[in-house]
Amino acid sequence: MKDVSEYRKIFPHLEKHTWLNHASISPISTRVQAKIDEFTQIRQTGSIDNFAENLSKLEQFRTQVGKLINSPEDRIALTHNTSEGFILLASGLEWKKGDRILLNDIEFPANVYPFLQLKKQGVEIDFVKSKDGRITVEDLEKAISPRTKILSISFVNFRYGFRPDLEKIGELCRSKGVIFSVDGIQGIGAVPIDVQKCKIDFLSCACHKWLMALQGTAFVYLTKELQDKIHSPLTGWLSVKHFWDFFNYDEENLFDSARRFEFGTYNFMGVWAALESISILNEFRIENIWERLQFFAKMLREGIEAKGYAIKSPYETISETSGITSFQAKNGEEILERCKKAGTTIVMRENFIRVSPHFYNTEDEIQKLLKLL
Repeated sequence: MKDVSEYRKIFPHLEKHTWLNHASISPISTRVQAKIDEFTQIRQTGSIDNFAENLSKLEQFRTQVGKLINSPEDRIALTHNTSEGFILLASGLEWKKGDRILLNDIEFPANVYPFLQLKKQGVEIDFVKSKDGRITVEDLEKAISPRTKILSISFVNFRYGFRPDLEKIGELCRSKGVIFSVDGIQGIGAVPIDVQKCKIDFLSCACHKWLMALQGTAFVYLTKELQDKIHSPLTGWLSVKHFWDFFNYDEENLFDSARRFEFGTYNFMGVWAALESISILNEFRIENIWERLQFFAKMLREGIEAKGYAIKSPYETISETSGITSFQAKNGEEILERCKKAGTTIVMRENFIRVSPHFYNTEDEIQKLLKLL
């Protein structure tokens, strides 16, 4: 596995703390902090108005995101959170009474509530039932009807860590003429993904978890074909090519790219931070990150089962695993308190304990956790 010793130097929390909760939020590195400081210094004592420089940073952000998910940069739009992306998708399409959307019963609410609002327009929402924390392609196929317009699912499930077969789901959706939508927040930055190979039409992802940036910064990816079908209510002065021509109110002059969905003043500080954090991940390479996380997941499964706890994360094949390992423990609160006192952070979701290390963590830190169980 690729050595992480140099990268551990940019995470000062490691001096006193072992953070194994990246599925909730990640610590920021000194390199990211330096970019935040640079941004605020410019606003304080530098040029102050550096809008042009900020737009350049935003272009670089789109490029780095595109590199991570294999997307052209013009297919990436900056948003504020994962929910905003799904609101854009749900509210931007034309709907008819009887149209259907296919979800499942273990989705995070960000990928549910924007679609539930469409019931007021006569849209029907179907939920596929999970089995042992899994959503199978076969069950999804059975649930698709001639009126199904969107199938939306998580790249990685937030509770169990299950990773569905996006390539097969993409093929299924394409063959049925169904829009394939993905919540990427629990996988991007940890597990490789190719949005084109998976035939994903739409993806929404925030940057504060596995991408190790700040809250309030996110992005969407969408195909040109889908973009042409979306008539977003979120259209503002930055959605148009001539945004500096203030009195040219030409609503037909929207950007040809996904930028048309960037409707107002940007969270530029968040862009600076996310650009640096994603650059670090691309620098280390997602394949190397995934190799380390697979190793940690195997360590965790074997060690947790040896302690007598039941693993709830599916792991029959590598293709369904992720950076998340969940297990059931009757003494969960006691374990959390013991870990807290020892400077190790994990989290409980309902009656499951969830462990989510990242690339810079080490085998020793995983062993430390196992000893605390």
